[in-house]
Amino acid sequence: MKLADFDLSQNVNDQRLTSSGTANYRAPEILAGACKNYRAADIYSAGVCLYTLMTGAFPFMEQENRKKIQLFRYDTYVENNEEFWRENEALLAGRANFSQSFKDLINNMLTLNPSERFTIEQIEESRWYQEPIYTEEEFKTEIRKVLNL
Repeated sequence: MKLADFDLSQNVNDQRLTSSGTANYRAPEILAGACKNYRAADIYSAGVCLYTLMTGAFPFMEQENRKKIQLFRYDTYVENNEEFWRENEALLAGRANFSQSFKDLINNMLTLNPSERFTIEQIEESRWYQEPIYTEEEFKTEIRKVLNL
């Protein structure tokens, strides 16, 4: 995956990293201003990208609540993961295929605790990553489903 997002560029001032980041892609620890592991935060953002590419929708939405930005529905994801996936399958009405291997990978990329998030090596070893890729025709069929064409 090669991505460039200059909104995530960071300035170093007195050993403190500052960044506003791109809405809906920021890890919870970035929103809380408590990020200590930027690689783990990048894995979280890559997980959001992957989910969005597969479904055409964000898994969570940022909302401002009393001058604090929170992730809408992230609490459901953390507290009742199965309910989160059921709700999203219903919301997406058949436009997305949530295989167990996909859910496992996303769950490990978006986990709340940054030290428990998958590394790049663990992502590459995941069952979903190792599965066969779509042929061009299969890919077109899946894209049509996601876009409701």
